[in-house]
Amino acid sequence: NQSQSCINFIKECEKDINNHLYNTNTNAKIYRGAVNNKGSKGITGTISNYCIYKSLNLNNVANQENIFSGYDTNIEQILNWNPDFIFVDCTNKQKVDSDIFQNKEIFEKINAYKNNHIHYVAPFNYNGTNIEYGICEMYFTAKTLFPESFKDIDLNIKFNEIFNKIDGKEILQELTEKGIYFD
Repeated sequence: NQSQSCINFIKECEKDINNHLYNTNTNAKIYRGAVNNKGSKGITGTISNYCIYKSLNLNNVANQENIFSGYDTNIEQILNWNPDFIFVDCTNKQKVDSDIFQNKEIFEKINAYKNNHIHYVAPFNYNGTNIEYGICEMYFTAKTLFPESFKDIDLNIKFNEIFNKIDGKEILQELTEKGIYFD
């Protein structure tokens, strides 16, 4: 049936990602910003124990021992964490751009900003869980961090495969035209 087919496909994607991650390791510090939580957020909206980063075994600098969801931090804390990669919700790009513009001197000290490693991802949880966006984010994040291990993966083809399997059609272009993208 359709639901079992989707479940099997998700498991195949998980296995594929894990196979590509075999023998990879990173100490890179990762930060997920502009995470919607009771409304849209700028760069300081973040998430602790983010399932995607846990699945990829990444160092999420925003992890807090007693927090298991989204919360607000501040620019000074982001500087203190000094992430190597920042991934932000593409639907909050204007807020993030404004945050960076208003705090330019601070961002110029953050590794992710200095090395042009601020990336935009589709909102995984936005008015509900979009599992297909989450799978796409896993591939995008993994390929961003481990490009050599994922050189055989064309993300546009993979994303359309994911959307086709879960949504029944290839919607990447349609989403991009609506401002939902990975970059």
